[in-house]
Amino acid sequence: MSETEQQTRRLDQISVDMDSEGHFATLIMFKEKKVFSHVTLEEEITLIGRNPDCTITLGADTEASRHHAQVRLSTNSNGLHQYWLSDLGSTNGTHLNGKRLAPHQETLLRDGDKFIIGQHLFKFALLDQSNEKFLTGNLTQVSLFDLIQIIENNRLTCICIVREQNAIGKLYFNSGQIVGCEVSDQQGLDAFRKLVEIQEGFFEVEKHEQEFAVTLEATSNMNLVLDTLRELDEAHAELLNQETDEQSIPNEMFDTANTGLPENEAMRETHLSESVTTLEVEETKVEDITTQRVIPANSLMPTIRATALTPTDSEPSNS
Repeated sequence: MSETEQQTRRLDQISVDMDSEGHFATLIMFKEKKVFSHVTLEEEITLIGRNPDCTITLGADTEASRHHAQVRLSTNSNGLHQYWLSDLGSTNGTHLNGKRLAPHQETLLRDGDKFIIGQHLFKFALLDQSNEKFLTGNLTQVSLFDLIQIIENNRLTCICIVREQNAIGKLYFNSGQIVGCEVSDQQGLDAFRKLVEIQEGFFEVEKHEQEFAVTLEATSNMNLVLDTLRELDEAHAELLNQETDEQSIPNEMFDTANTGLPENEAMRETHLSESVTTLEVEETKVEDITTQRVIPANSLMPTIRATALTPTDSEPSNS
């Protein structure tokens, strides 16, 4: 059996040892922020290190000791399983939730605990399994992206149902590859964009024997996730730039836009000339009969300006 086969235990090939509440424990292994493997803790002792006889072998990790740490399974008086982590006197130590463990002293693991061995990050999770659902859990414990990688690593044909307060999403897999997505009334890529933004809620994984019709095509799950995240980032950045541009417009421009009046006096005179109606009425008296003569505004404006620059003449007498 190869090292990879030793590290990756397929969920559909193991007999899960559950406690009285239907929980089973699992270690999700990360390397360089990616899910590296997924191991169910079904044995009394799970040994972690570089040596080939370890349950979880970290042969390429030079920062890990040959027998680095172990997780021990015990049962309390209530029949509940408990999992105890201990460092086996390793050179670089085992760090649980940011604190280095004292050698050969057991510490009880709790749901969501994280510990570091060498270059690997381990996350301890208590998941549920029942006759109806293959796997259930909380997205705050196992993210959607981690869940996708777990399903891909185990090559499952299944439906992953994600439930949040305002939406229910379904992600379809054939042998670990995403082939479809539904969220409310949306399908395909649009639905997947909406699904990946869900960060809180619950998930259920239902195994299926028959494969699903392909409604969402992608070269790989990783490419699909990365492309979708990039598109969402670009959309958010564009929206942020629009909001920033609106906030940076000077108040004077808002005043002009709202009132239609420029603030500058020189502009005010130009605005006045543009606002004068093209037709003006000038009253003249001929033989005591009032008549009206229509003249263009542009012929009137020079008269207005000349009158403004010279003293007012006396009223002409009627002759």
